[in-house]
Amino acid sequence: MVFATTLHGYEGSGRGFELRFKEVLNQLTPDWKNRHLKTPIRWAEQDPLETAINHALFLDVAGHTSQALDHTPVSILMDANIELTEVPVNTLLTDTQSFHHLFRLLVQAHYQTSPNDLQLLLSAPNLKIVVAKQHDQLIGVVLCVEEGKIMPSSKRVHGHLVPQLLVKHYALSDFLMLSSWRIMRIAVHPQVQREGIGKQLLNYVKHLATQQRIDYLSSSFGAHKTLLPFWFQQGYHPVHVGIKRDKSSGSHNMVVTKALTPMAQQALASIQRAFQTQLPHLLIESLPHFSASMTLEVLKTFRFKSSPPYLEEAVNHFRLGQRVYESVSGQLWEWSIRHGHALALAPDSIQAIWCDKVLKKQSWSMVAQQHKLAGRKAVEKALIDMLMNGPLTMKETPYTKPECIPDYSRFQFI
Repeated sequence: MVFATTLHGYEGSGRGFELRFKEVLNQLTPDWKNRHLKTPIRWAEQDPLETAINHALFLDVAGHTSQALDHTPVSILMDANIELTEVPVNTLLTDTQSFHHLFRLLVQAHYQTSPNDLQLLLSAPNLKIVVAKQHDQLIGVVLCVEEGKIMPSSKRVHGHLVPQLLVKHYALSDFLMLSSWRIMRIAVHPQVQREGIGKQLLNYVKHLATQQRIDYLSSSFGAHKTLLPFWFQQGYHPVHVGIKRDKSSGSHNMVVTKALTPMAQQALASIQRAFQTQLPHLLIESLPHFSASMTLEVLKTFRFKSSPPYLEEAVNHFRLGQRVYESVSGQLWEWSIRHGHALALAPDSIQAIWCDKVLKKQSWSMVAQQHKLAGRKAVEKALIDMLMNGPLTMKETPYTKPECIPDYSRFQFI
């Protein structure tokens, strides 16, 4: 089997192939072979027009890799010599070298970056650029776009993605009037990733937004198992998942927000509650390919005032074999939504079985086939084994003992 693609963004899927699909190949078929065609097919070797276009659009970077740092990366926890600054857009026109390094870092780190982003960087009036430098070298960049401050009676306004999307699905029209910065891109140099630079960039963006009295921050990106924990750890909450998958990455679009003012906190709390109510149904109806690990990461952000005791009773009855699955499937589903943290501690394979059967309500045969199990009994055994032997700590209740007299005090008989 052969997969082929361009890498320079002409068709829009090449970077997704490079950054996402190769990762999947490395996991599933680590012995795969890579071949790169260097001889031009559509033009002559050393064609001057092609060279000029590549140079003008910053596509002449060999392999789209970032320039190596000329200093040994030092742990951010040990070295405070990180310079965080906002770069005016008009300075990019006069400092071509810095512009080249900035765009090269964006191309290397994000699968959606294309030559069209050059036009956006140079012409968008509501764009903000924040960079991180160490020893005068670019190590990180964040692009933000101003959104909001729209009258509720206005027709759809181009460029205001998050506020209009949330009003369409969850929010009242007055939400459009709040001001927001949407984080479009965040990229960190490969040599210093996982050193806290992304966190520092987001904190600096929050600092600038607070100074300018912005109501909330937001971001929209392709959901990935490594991205969700990063955003959630920085205090951003999920408020929307797109049901269609991106053609370049195969990922579902995720929208996250972070309130900066009391007014935004109240509005976003209402949106989060609506999303929290709707997501479990989307998993059943519209998100068959949303992975178990990402599902549980989102469920971990949900907040409930309390957990009804009858849910624990039902789960205990199921794990001890006192109730069949069909008699407690609703309670298992509700219990799962409230216990994302506990489920996330289970092995990945068991997480996937539990999410497919309990949360997504797939048939026994489909779950067994997908996870290479021998029918319903094997699937049911996997569910019970997780409750019996996994990291979940179930509370024993008097209702778990068969000989115990049932307590009907909760019911009213007519």
